[in-house]
Amino acid sequence: VMAGLFRVMPKRAGLDFIMRGNFIDASKAEEWGLINKSVVADKLDAEVSALANELKNLAPGTMQMGLKAYEKQDSQSFDEALPYLKNEIAKCFDSDDAKEGIAAFLEKRDPKWD
Repeated sequence: VMAGLFRVMPKRAGLDFIMRGNFIDASKAEEWGLINKSVVADKLDAEVSALANELKNLAPGTMQMGLKAYEKQDSQSFDEALPYLKNEIAKCFDSDDAKEGIAAFLEKRDPKWD
């Protein structure tokens, strides 16, 4: 658990959290990067639906490429990650998703992702 915590939250906060084991509320978890967003319980379903709708409209191939690139660069040094990411961005710009996205924008229509 500690390795994961220190990858997403500030070191001092993480150290305090694991050493003292204090309860934290959702707003603190959001502040520390443990969760993306906190919402009140009665708005949870609406927030989840909004997020799902947003994600379903994104280019799936580009999302997949981005996730893969994120995972790989996370274990690389800064100097290794820069050329790797430059190459991945070039692939992304040459992808079918990019071509469809540009065409849809120019034609003022919603993109049709494969």
